[in-house]
Amino acid sequence: MMGLKSDKKSGCGEIGRRAGFRFLWVTPYGFKSLHPHQRQNPTSFDNLSGFSKQMGENMSSRDKYGKFKKKDYIRTIRAVRDYLCEKFGYKIKPFLFETRLEVRCLMEFVHCEAGYAIFYDYKQFKDVFGHKSFEVQEAYTAAIVAHEMRHYYQHRQMSAVKPRENAKTIALWQENETNPKSMENGDSLSACYLQPLELDATLFEYIFGAEEFGLILLQVVENEKHLKAMEKLYVEYFGKTNKDLFNEEIYSLLSSSQ
Repeated sequence: MMGLKSDKKSGCGEIGRRAGFRFLWVTPYGFKSLHPHQRQNPTSFDNLSGFSKQMGENMSSRDKYGKFKKKDYIRTIRAVRDYLCEKFGYKIKPFLFETRLEVRCLMEFVHCEAGYAIFYDYKQFKDVFGHKSFEVQEAYTAAIVAHEMRHYYQHRQMSAVKPRENAKTIALWQENETNPKSMENGDSLSACYLQPLELDATLFEYIFGAEEFGLILLQVVENEKHLKAMEKLYVEYFGKTNKDLFNEEIYSLLSSSQ
């Protein structure tokens, strides 16, 4: 794999992007802007809107192909990677490799001295999402890539001489990277998805799905506790909650599924 194998996976051990999700639905998100207020510190969360519009015809290939095929999957991965590299302000793009990942893992960001890479498992993705519509498969592919690209951003920020994120956030991420939670090490699933690096990436993924596809991708959320932690982090970042993303209807859907 071009010397890119590493034991530093997503900063979260086994979690990566898990195939065994609890939720298999989406809800419409019909609001123009996710960011009615400014965040006090510069962040790659700001100004996400524009991906679908920028991709134009490439994002409506369902009219040509009907089914979400492998070429659509790979095209979406590349498009999201390129788009977010531009938004993050980084010219170096993670390499993309198809491979067979561990069970419960659909995609994984890896970094080492040789560079950055995102490994994806198309077969496992289709096993989970293949029965869904073109739109849903496209949205989840894009959101999963956004999650791994957020890990890329986190790593670049932690290694930056002058990071954009504040010192508290960087210290929290660095401590988590040094001491990651992993089910392989006996940590609970809850501890894994609530650790700082993973929670931040999942919030980014959740926002990306809403902002770019007009969908609330509930399958990226484990349960009410997880959503509450995401909402708390959102408030920390933006100063107040967003009822379009965190409301009684969404919490009710999560609660009824358990």
